[in-house]
Parts: sequence; C-alpha cells; structure tokens
Amino acid sequence: FGKWFEEFLPDNELVFDAYLAAFNLDPYRDYSGDALKILVNERFDFLYRLIDQIYENERWTDLHTNMPDLFFLWERENYLEEIEGYAKYLQCKDEHSYRYRENIFSKLFAKEKGKAESEEMSIKKDKFFRTSITNNADDIKFMCFIFNAAQYLSENSRRELLGLFINANTKFEDFQTLDYELTTRSWSGSRVPILEREKKNLESLLPLFNSIKFLEHKSYVEKQIEDKLKSIEYEYILIAFLCVV
Repeated sequence: FGKWFEEFLPDNELVFDAYLAAFNLDPYRDYSGDALKILVNERFDFLYRLIDQIYENERWTDLHTNMPDLFFLWERENYLEEIEGYAKYLQCKDEHSYRYRENIFSKLFAKEKGKAESEEMSIKKDKFFRTSITNNADDIKFMCFIFNAAQYLSENSRRELLGLFINANTKFEDFQTLDYELTTRSWSGSRVPILEREKKNLESLLPLFNSIKFLEHKSYVEKQIEDKLKSIEYEYILIAFLCVV
C-alpha cells in the first residue's frame, strides 16, 4: 500500500482519498489498521479525516463501531500527545460523549478476551492516563471522558488515578460529576455478591480523603456506601420473600 505514494506522485492526496472511498464501501477492509498506519505515518491528521468519515456514517459511535485497529498509535514516539489529541477530537465530535462508558475512545483500552496484555503496553496505558489527568484535571468533561476509558484498568489502578485527580482538582462538584464508581450493568442470579464488591471498592477509596480539604468527598462516598448496604439488605429481603412464595 505504501507504494501508492510513488505511483501517484506528485498528487499524493489521491492515496488518502482512495483509502476513505474504500473504507466507505467496506469498513472491514483494513480492520487490522496496517494500511491506516502507513497513511498516518505520512500525515497524522489523516486520522481525523477518517474519524469524520466514521461519524458521517454512524452518528452514535461506541465500543462496537467498525473501524481499523488503532493499536499502532501506542507504538509512535509521541503517543502521549497524539492519543490525547485523538481523545479531544473525539470529544469534540460528540459533546455528550463524556457521559458514555463505552465510547469509541475505549476501543484503545479494551482488552482482547483470552489474550494477555504485555507489561510494556500496561505501562504505556498507565502513563497516558496519569499524564492526561495531570495536564487536564480542571477540564471535568474531558476527565469524565478519560475515566470512562479507565474502566478497563484494575481497581487498584483506577483508585490511584482518582487520587491523582482529586489532588490536582479539589473541587467537590467536579468529583461528584466523575464516574469513578465500580458498577456492573449486567448479571445473573443474586445481586448480593456484585453489591458487596461495589461496596468494598467504595470503602477502599476512603483513605484518599483523609485530608480536611476532602471532607465533602468523604461524606459523599460514605453515603454511597450506606446506599449499597441498603441495597444489599433489600436483596436479602427479596430472596427471603421469594423462598417463602
């Protein structure tokens, strides 16, 4: 594919146009992202042209949107700045995207089932989140957008990122807006084990709020823990009622 640039000299723009035309006909044609990688190496902002095309074809994009694999972005020298720029461009395409947990940006962080992630990749992802949070802590909508993607990290990693955020942005209102809670949206059987896990996750956050400047934060999380306990009690009552019936 890279030889096309030689074939179409001096009008290389035809190569980029051809890729977009092919993608429009068959989004699976370059599912691996190999051809896109070559084009982005020539001109990084071509990635934004592709995103524009995706949004023209699919107004409400999400984790399952058909598009080339962008794994190669992690291999680039300036991956921190470029992936953050990509995130901000996506956010601009949909002003409400910060509310969605499974937005299109999450595709960069979702792990393939049955495939272990390399230590190098885990380190790069962690560094990206830490850098973006440090640089953009006062932009709460972008922080919500970023934390939605962080749902694919471990509980310990998410807790550390939350600590990093509240130390950079102490505003209680912004903390309330952030989707930091561990929640499960689907389950089978009793909800009690799930609620117990969510409660324990909230309890693990309390040490983050030991400073006096986080009193509101701590009270807010303690109220969430109380609500979890009430939900657990309700589940036990429901189970007992169903057993009697």
